[in-house]
Amino acid sequence: MNEQVKNAYEKIKMLCEKLDNADYSEFSNAATMEELDLWQKENGVVLPENYKEWLLLSKYSYIAGGVLELFMPSKNGYYGQLVPEEFIVVGNVIGDGERLCFDVNMGEFVRYDHGYIREVGDFTNILNWAIEYLEIMLEAVNDKIRFVFRNDLLRRKAIQGFWIHERELLNNGRCTRQWNGDEIEAIYNINLDTGNKRIYAGKPVQYKNGEKLTDENGTPVRYEGHHMMSYQEHPEYIGEWKNIQALTPEEHILGAHGQGKRG
Repeated sequence: MNEQVKNAYEKIKMLCEKLDNADYSEFSNAATMEELDLWQKENGVVLPENYKEWLLLSKYSYIAGGVLELFMPSKNGYYGQLVPEEFIVVGNVIGDGERLCFDVNMGEFVRYDHGYIREVGDFTNILNWAIEYLEIMLEAVNDKIRFVFRNDLLRRKAIQGFWIHERELLNNGRCTRQWNGDEIEAIYNINLDTGNKRIYAGKPVQYKNGEKLTDENGTPVRYEGHHMMSYQEHPEYIGEWKNIQALTPEEHILGAHGQGKRG
């Protein structure tokens, strides 16, 4: 086991525990080497070692309300169809439709945000990014680090603001879309240990015909926040919760952004 990945995993879990009253986190059981070998064989792709070592610790990780979500790779499945062909989706970032991808051609990780690409490089770099972000949430960093994270923090502020407002609407018998009971429960985001609502409202998993919707790997498919006025084109709206709309990933990418599935 790579000590850098293991140490990052333990630190992220520790920071999430400290943030448990603020937002929900989840770390599933580990993937097996047999699962990873089978995926590689079926898809003809060799996955990076650091990423595989993370999956051997947790097959599905939902970090601090979706600051970062890591899961089994999606090449031609649910999430894979929403990105360019050379990308394999391995996670979601911030909760507004940005994907963490492995670029098969380059052999490195990238952040793919509605056509915009940011290089990540090695998988451990996104883990270090997550650690710094969580430390910002715990107010354990300096202003220089906050400035580097400014846009990510503002995007997240808008997403959190929307879900908090949605929770307030539900308290008054209103909502911005028809949620079912399981989705409403997730939005309320109750800490089961204390019985209290967490500071931030939850981002629900999508349900269809009474069943939790998952991708081809069993990864939960959650609603995400759509910036109705693109924050890349209209940066003045980047932190504004009133500019956010809750959509499923398919509604978001295929509908709101008009992008077609590949294949």
